[in-house]
Amino acid sequence: EALAAKKARGAQLGSPQNLTRAAIEKSRNIRQANARTNQQNQQATRLGGLLQAQGYTLQQIAEELNGGGYRTRRGKLFFPSSVQRLLQRRTLYKE
Repeated sequence: EALAAKKARGAQLGSPQNLTRAAIEKSRNIRQANARTNQQNQQATRLGGLLQAQGYTLQQIAEELNGGGYRTRRGKLFFPSSVQRLLQRRTLYKE
């Protein structure tokens, strides 16, 4: 409540000087590693790759993943853009 009141008075919360290039890069690397090592993502990536090899579009792959109960690491539905990132990651980081 106190922070909300302070913000309502126009105060800037947080410290932009802490967002250095190194901190941003470290955060990005952690998020990417979390996405790569997430079991749901790994399973969805394998299925997505198989469907892509059969000629499915990104939209169709997203529909299949969502219909099969798969969700992103953050529990969201798949969209063509998230499927595209998933499949790109697969080619960048082959096991």
